[in-house]
Amino acid sequence: MIEGYNSEEVIECYQEYLKVQRGIGIPDCHYKGRLAGKGTNGRKIFIDNEYTEVSRAHYAVLVSTKLMEPYIDEHIEIIQSERNGRTGDWVMKQHKQRLTSWLKDQNI
Repeated sequence: MIEGYNSEEVIECYQEYLKVQRGIGIPDCHYKGRLAGKGTNGRKIFIDNEYTEVSRAHYAVLVSTKLMEPYIDEHIEIIQSERNGRTGDWVMKQHKQRLTSWLKDQNI
């Protein structure tokens, strides 16, 4: 009877331990994390393709905010002063690429 009680206590203890810790199951792939630049042979370079989508969304939010209009106009004027005969498409492309870094430089 005592052995049965001890077995039950041990099993309950391990069940609680496993709830807190990583459970039993399929082990993690040994390649996990290597696509994010972690590896064993030197430094890995990983290009985050999704960051371009994030930066586009960030730009869209900034442009649509009414509070940002004076800053956007000022930034476009700065880029147009650097234009040197280039097209309006070039100005807008530079505006989209450099707006967030310009805002950081201005501490906005």
